[in-house]
Amino acid sequence: MITILALAGLAGAASIQSRAVDTTIAYTPGATILVINPSGKTVIRGADRSDIRIRATPPQGDRIDIDRRGGLQIQRVVAGIPANAGPMLFELDVPRGAPIDLLGQRTEVSVVGVLARIAVNSREGNIVIRGGRGVVKARTISGSVTVTGADGALDLRSTSEAVTVDSSRGDLTAETRSGNIVTPLDGFRSVKATSLSGAILLRGVPSREGAVAASSHSGDITLAIPAGANAEIRAGTTDGSIKWRVPGAPAGTATESRLILGSGGGSIDLRSFGGTVRIGPTP
Repeated sequence: MITILALAGLAGAASIQSRAVDTTIAYTPGATILVINPSGKTVIRGADRSDIRIRATPPQGDRIDIDRRGGLQIQRVVAGIPANAGPMLFELDVPRGAPIDLLGQRTEVSVVGVLARIAVNSREGNIVIRGGRGVVKARTISGSVTVTGADGALDLRSTSEAVTVDSSRGDLTAETRSGNIVTPLDGFRSVKATSLSGAILLRGVPSREGAVAASSHSGDITLAIPAGANAEIRAGTTDGSIKWRVPGAPAGTATESRLILGSGGGSIDLRSFGGTVRIGPTP
């Protein structure tokens, strides 16, 4: 049985109380969908549809609130203390063009097929995004971030796990403390990759007007370059080493060197304070 209650008597706000929620609600084109699930897994799928389907199995006492005041907020409300919330699978099928904001605490997140702005913030749990247009943001402390097929300004951060990007383009900012960063450079106008102790693995070269800056305190940085690539590469280290495996002798010293590949092109700057910087051919 599903019970839908008005919230505080205000139009546009409702509460669903049921152990098995499966309902469809109207969507206003262009409205941002804010989804909140403190614990468990949230799955959002973009599809060729004009409404939103919501499915969930809330633990005893919890409810699903839907609030249209100032936008569209779909929230799991926990009966007790949110920090002690048990896991719940939250599934939403949404229009492909619907912008998504998603908040969680101990929440695994998957957003697939949404061709609009996506912003995910979860303290714990892995984040997987396939799609995204305009702005794509992901934040987690103890989970990994994986993004595929995004186009726009990508801002991806994990404190302790990996940040992995593939088949995307635009401008990328990737940051982690102890996890690795793995990304191609092809298709990006700019890439800024920063780690404290994690490794940074880059493939390819940016566009001719593009710029790449990768830096790590103690992690290694590896750049794999395809044959016939055009780029200007600078590498630097303080207490680490630089290892070149490309044609041509780089100019510079053991701690600071530069090489122009082919006719030059996009700039690539690689710096590690105590790690090893490696530049070589694509395997």
